[in-house]
Amino acid sequence: MSQVAAIMMAVAGNHGAVHRFGGEEFAIVMLGTDQKEARSLAERLRGGIERAPITHLGRPLATVTVSIGVASTQDGQPSTSLMQRPASLLRAKAGGRNVVITDWATGDAEPCAV
Repeated sequence: MSQVAAIMMAVAGNHGAVHRFGGEEFAIVMLGTDQKEARSLAERLRGGIERAPITHLGRPLATVTVSIGVASTQDGQPSTSLMQRPASLLRAKAGGRNVVITDWATGDAEPCAV
């Protein structure tokens, strides 16, 4: 998981902050990010993890994939409300592997979580 987290931090760069909020669940909170940019970051993250040579105890693993849910809040809502809206993440997990699912709030997509 540390290798996946490192990839997340590299992809997020200055665009957002990476947080772990569950056993194998992470979030990237991005302020002032529109829907197109959030979806693009999620796709770069998905592809980056899929292509990464990830190891466990020194042994290479088969291809590692992730399911990503992207959600947003309306302007003025606290970013903590994103963690209470896991619908896109749950749909991504149910929808198979190696997917990005979006769940946009009405209005501007600020902040976004990937």
